[in-house]
Parts: sequence; structure tokens; C-alpha cells
Amino acid sequence: MAVGRVGHGPVRLGVQLLDGSGRIVSKDFARAELPADVLPGRSSTIRFEFAVPRPGRYRLKFDMVAEGVTWFEQTGSPVQVRTLDVNP
Repeated sequence: MAVGRVGHGPVRLGVQLLDGSGRIVSKDFARAELPADVLPGRSSTIRFEFAVPRPGRYRLKFDMVAEGVTWFEQTGSPVQVRTLDVNP
């Protein structure tokens, strides 16, 4: 659900910034709007921009978030984690 209902926050792609060892640097690093509702078992391509952190090795943790309600990971949904190397 891209748009929230009463009692439910809108759902967005949330990105957490982790350091190289997996500790949270920024829990609310970035958000991306969904282009439309995404039905169970379906997928969608989402493009977005974010501010590049200072040089170093990071991990980007991608999870869906119902704003003001919960991150989907907390209810058992799998997340995706990708490495981000920022060079000086």
C-alpha cells in the first residue's frame, strides 16, 4: 500500500546506513516513495537519490517501512544489505 489508511502509515522503502561492521550509523538514512501499490509476490523498481556519507566502507540496509508504525523486518520480512564504498 503506497498510501496509508486510517491507523496505518504510508509504506515506503527505507534505507538504514550501517558502518562496515554492521552498526547503525543512521536509522533513517533515506526514504523512497513507491510508484504504486505492490501486490504480494510482485516487485517494483524504485530509483532514488541520497546524500553520500563521508569516505569509508558502509552497508546500506533496505527494508520496507510503514511510517509511524513499524519496519517490516520487525515482523519477520527479509531485508537486503549492500556494501557501499565511498572514496575520497
